[in-house]
Amino acid sequence: MAVLAEAISVIIKIKSIEKKFFGGWEVFETLYSSRALCTDGELARIGFMSPNDTKEFVQKLEKMRLKYLQDGKAVDIVIADQQRGLAAKCDWAQFGRIPFDGDVSKLVPVVRSSGSTCNQLHFPDGWNYENSLSNKFKFVESNSVKDNVEFLRRENNKDVYRDKKTGEILYITNQRIKPE
Repeated sequence: MAVLAEAISVIIKIKSIEKKFFGGWEVFETLYSSRALCTDGELARIGFMSPNDTKEFVQKLEKMRLKYLQDGKAVDIVIADQQRGLAAKCDWAQFGRIPFDGDVSKLVPVVRSSGSTCNQLHFPDGWNYENSLSNKFKFVESNSVKDNVEFLRRENNKDVYRDKKTGEILYITNQRIKPE
């Protein structure tokens, strides 16, 4: 089985959540179910649009007794970038792309447990390929944001920008972590 790995995904071993996270899976799911959560029963994935939000979230998980890295290798958590793959050495998960609904022209980034051969994809509620980052990916380097995009407004948990060259409207989900 596999979990979606669009944008920046924090991937966590379910066994680690059950054994180490304060309150186990029940508390984890309650705290983070609204944050692009999906699971295949072995891995849980929460998606982010911003590296800063991702870093803040991983730090929060570490305060809840999960471990990100030890000697440069992923322990309970690994970060996956949609374009670059896993951000650390990891012997328990692998990054790849699989065809959505069997269509090889619609490749979707995924992470699955190492050794798994199942390509069944699990994704967050409400996800669909047509509106996904797999279909419509656009990346703007942090140091060129002011030159390339114009901030328009904030809608719910999204910042809305306009691409200065194309006029395209872009959305960045602003997922702030709940305080302890």
